[in-house]
Amino acid sequence: MSKKVMVVDDSRIVQLQLQKILSDTEYEVVACCQSGEEALEQFDQVQPDLVTMDIIMPGMDGLEAARGSKVVSVRFKDKSHGWSH
Repeated sequence: MSKKVMVVDDSRIVQLQLQKILSDTEYEVVACCQSGEEALEQFDQVQPDLVTMDIIMPGMDGLEAARGSKVVSVRFKDKSHGWSH
């Protein structure tokens, strides 16, 4: 059974790249959102197992959207420090 992924990024190119990267894996991209607001609207309907979220987006940014969702753990990659919580 595949794991459901929601991709949240205002760049359509990034959305397509992630879909291509995940295409031959156990992960299935079930939703692509271009804003934090759109992600929160779709979250309950889609019920993803994994959410990838851009931090900097117009309107509600990724961190604000993560705080407003039912996300249990938020991890992000800082270019200078590696993975953080």
